[in-house]
Order: sequence, then structure tokens, then C-alpha cells
Amino acid sequence: MSISSSSSKQDASRQEEFKRATANVLRAVAHGGAEVQVAFQPGPGGVAGKRVRLPLPTRALPPAEMAKLRGAADAAALRLRHHDESVHANRTPARREAKEVFDALEQVRVEAVGARHMAGVAANLRARLAEECEAEGYDRMTRKDQLPLPAALSLLAREQLSGEPAPAAARRVLDLWRDTLGEKADAALAEMARAQDSQEGYARAARRLLAALQVVAQVRFLFHHHTAYIRQDRDHAVRCSRRNDRIDLCIAQLPVAQLSARCGVQGGLRFAHAVGRQQLFLRGHHLG
Repeated sequence: MSISSSSSKQDASRQEEFKRATANVLRAVAHGGAEVQVAFQPGPGGVAGKRVRLPLPTRALPPAEMAKLRGAADAAALRLRHHDESVHANRTPARREAKEVFDALEQVRVEAVGARHMAGVAANLRARLAEECEAEGYDRMTRKDQLPLPAALSLLAREQLSGEPAPAAARRVLDLWRDTLGEKADAALAEMARAQDSQEGYARAARRLLAALQVVAQVRFLFHHHTAYIRQDRDHAVRCSRRNDRIDLCIAQLPVAQLSARCGVQGGLRFAHAVGRQQLFLRGHHLG
């Protein structure tokens, strides 16, 4: 047997042992047992129900890759253990950008709560986050708009929830965000930290953060003793439902939308609301 063939078999065996050990630790941290299915596949990882997908490790398995994979496995395990999908779905905003931020903020919560009393898990998550910040080139960013909104808000939330500073690579660009958030956003972040043990309370505070930064538009008006709540919708359309004396209207498109909705109320209405330099218009009609 050649030396290269023997080395290749050893690498393959080491890879399989690492995958098996990582999957077993993931199930233990998640308190999921055998019902949690773990697959190692090329591409990014993810969690769907009780199924976890992790990046496929190379046979060489350098230390940096092992640390990154352990962090990914711990992050997935903590989501399985501390996340309630029904609560999340009830609070998830419809607009795509807002949903991305909301999902990222919930991942921050499960990691902060889960790692609080597990030093090894906390270390793996810190190493993974530091590697991601370096890989994305956060240390080379000089403008606020270079850092994507989900990344910026999740890093700021992580600082609040864990009490630990962001990785060194992200601090300069994160300071640009921190200095421009405003009092309402700062208050929402503080409330998220206080509510981190309650997914419902945390989700409400996260929605206030999104509203403070106008990631979701939430405005209210009165008409014939009815109250309507207007928000953006992912499919750029208008939906309307009647709940007792409340009318729910979902408006989709900014910066400028002039839309019609069949509201089920007597008469008609016209409403304009300024969102920064943007205008949102609504006209309602009687269903007849």
C-alpha cells in the first residue's frame, strides 16, 4: 500500500469520526435525541424542523475549519432547543428585508440564551462569529451602508444580550451604526436584552426595533370608528380582512405606492403618510 493511499484513508476515517462526534454533540445540546437528523452537505447549513444541514468538512480538517463547523453545529442545536417556530411565525414581518433581520435577531437570542451556562458552546460561537466577520471583510469597511442591515442589527443585539463586545473585525463599522440608531432603536435593543428568556417578549421588542428603523412601516388611522393597521407586504399587493370593528389592511410597496383596497366599510377614504422622504397612499372603497 502506498503512503499516499494510507494517508488518504486516515484522512477519510478522521473526517467520519469528526462528523459522527459533531452530530452526537449537536443532538445532546439540542436535547433532541435520535429524532434530530444531521446531514453534512456542500453549501451553507440550516435547520428545518428536526433536520439539520451542516457544511461538508474537508478530509484535511484544519483547526480553523473544525472550529467553524463546531460553531455551526452549536448554533443549530441551540435553535432546536430554544426556538418555537409557531411563536416566530406569528410575529414574523411579511416584507423580505424585515423578515431577514427578524430571523437573524431570533438566532442571536437562542445563541445568547443557550450559551449562557455552556462555556465550550460560547467559545465555539465566538470563534465562528469572528471567522465570519473576517471572511466578510468587515475590518475593511469604512461606510455604514457597506455592512448589511441583518448583520449590523444582529451584532448590536448580540452585544446587548451577551454583554460581550463584537469581534474586533466588526467594531469600526459597527460604531458607525451605533452612533445613528436613535433613542427608540436603543430602547428596543435594551428591551430585547431584558426579554431574551421569553421568545414572545423578545419578538415584540424586535418588531419595535424594526419599526424604529422603518424596516417595517406601521401607521394607524381612524375612519368611522374603525382602526386599520397598515404594513408592508412581501408580495407587493394589498390584503384586507374584517375582524369585528377592526379593518386590517396590508400595504406592500415603498417608496411610493398608490393602491386600491376593497375595505368593506361605508363610503371611501384617502390616506397619506410620510415615511421619511417617502409617501404611502391608500384609497378604500365600499364592497357593495
